Amino acid sequence: MNRKSYLRASARWLAAGVGVTAAAYGAYVGMTWYRYGEAAPPSPEEQDPLLERFMPALNAFAGGYYGLSGADGVPREWLAGSPFSDYVVPSLVLFVVVGGALALAALMVFRGHPWHVPLRAPQRRSSRRGSSCGWQSSDTCRGCSRRRLRLDFSCFC
Repeated sequence: MNRKSYLRASARWLAAGVGVTAAAYGAYVGMTWYRYGEAAPPSPEEQDPLLERFMPALNAFAGGYYGLSGADGVPREWLAGSPFSDYVVPSLVLFVVVGGALALAALMVFRGHPWHVPLRAPQRRSSRRGSSCGWQSSDTCRGCSRRRLRLDFSCFC
């Protein structure tokens, strides 16, 4: 086997490997695109309604605490043009107002407070193809009997 035929065989095998890799990646992308938005519901062991309801409040409390402790790594140049010279007041607002409101709302939902009213919205219809667009009422995916709003982007408007 001379040098030219060895190079040709190597180039063919390399091209075949690149083709198989591209085909496998294309199949992966196609299956991911096909299954987009079709997440499997969590198993009962994975569900934690208490954590799901209180996580936004915990995030607000953590962000407020981080800002009050100095906000290391966050440049103060981001405050240029605002009435604040440091992150103390925005952090207090995040911690007290946002975190407190989210914790209170989560507590009311979790305990089934009478002020908690499940939101329902009328369905809107698109003028084209009869597909539904906009805000729709849908069941929560965590096994909760309450209903909540979600934004539906599956329309062809």
